[in-house]
Amino acid sequence: MPNKSSNKPSYRGLGFRVCAKCGKSKDDGVTLLQCSACGVDFYCGGECQRADWPSHKDKCRINRQARERLAASPERTQEVEALRRWTRVHRPTLFYLSLQELGVLQDPSVADRTLFMVKVRSRPQETNERRRFEITEASPFPIDEVGEAAPQIRQAIETVRAAHRQPNYGTYMLFVLPDDVLCPPNLIPLDFEMGGVLPMHHTPKDMIDIVNQGRLL
Repeated sequence: MPNKSSNKPSYRGLGFRVCAKCGKSKDDGVTLLQCSACGVDFYCGGECQRADWPSHKDKCRINRQARERLAASPERTQEVEALRRWTRVHRPTLFYLSLQELGVLQDPSVADRTLFMVKVRSRPQETNERRRFEITEASPFPIDEVGEAAPQIRQAIETVRAAHRQPNYGTYMLFVLPDDVLCPPNLIPLDFEMGGVLPMHHTPKDMIDIVNQGRLL
């Protein structure tokens, strides 16, 4: 649990899998089990999985269909997994980049109408997973302009917020969009502690360069 007195931006669960219902992670002493149908969301037990089913079922169906399509193309599956690994390893840097660019610490209401979109280009010949993708553009993007996915994104934000049940926390979405239209994007909820102060050690350009060079903050 973040230290509320630190006054620094917090990203609870940022580097770890969390229960899609209650938000607990392995740091809370729980064992997370993957949804066997879609293989995307994780739960700390059957009770949370059953309670989350009304909000999870549509996403589960979509993800299950995506898995079935990918199963017919091993190369495409490898690309999807590579993007997930790349996103996971660079998530802390992407977190600070998006916090700075969105300005949610100054105005938390921005998270209700804006996500942070990161467009990436694949580097299929790159053997270092940290350099497997390259950021080509990173900027705030209105949720309403996402199209048919907008209601799902808003529901996901509310689900995460309700799971945490902490009024001093906000949630916004990180949207990692690959240049390959057949590779599904990564949509990741990120938490921030309202009233935090963002350390200004790096500019947005610095952080993009750090990611593209395969370095970590």
